[in-house]
Amino acid sequence: INNKGGVLNRKLELIPRDTKGSADEAVRVSRELIVKEKVDFLVGTLTSAEGPAVSGVAKEEKIVFIAPIPKTDQLTAADKLHPYVFRVAANTTMEGRSTAEIVAKWPVTKIATISPDYAYGQDVTRSFVEHLKKIKPSVQIVDQQWPKLGKADYTPFINAQLAKKPEAVFSSLWGGHFVTWAKQAKPLGM
Repeated sequence: INNKGGVLNRKLELIPRDTKGSADEAVRVSRELIVKEKVDFLVGTLTSAEGPAVSGVAKEEKIVFIAPIPKTDQLTAADKLHPYVFRVAANTTMEGRSTAEIVAKWPVTKIATISPDYAYGQDVTRSFVEHLKKIKPSVQIVDQQWPKLGKADYTPFINAQLAKKPEAVFSSLWGGHFVTWAKQAKPLGM
């Protein structure tokens, strides 16, 4: 784009900041980018805790915030929606319901859930459970586990779920958290 003259004859410049997965840090660096760097818009955040926090800054400062990753419904909920926030990814309702549609076709009725205890995990799990119960009333949610985001030892959560004998487990753990959980779950027989 810059080789072709940029946008409106202005070169694009990427000014990255590390939010460290923290909503407070995301707010701090967003304000810094707006005030000190005089950015024209914000793009980013990783977690569903950061997205709504930065959206609040964007609304207050009247600067566009493009959110490609945070999926929580809270980002664009009716009471939080404003002209400066743009979601470019599926939201938790879409993900939870689509997963429920798939699981409803499986020959299982006893399901457990494990999701990180913050906006994304809570929202996607709620959407999954509500929709699954609606389309397959015979389903039972036999256990729900809510580890803190970034938890390193999932063994107590896995053992608690195994004790309830689920036929399937819905997990919204993601990235390295899911890898860690899976490596710990397999030897325990999950």
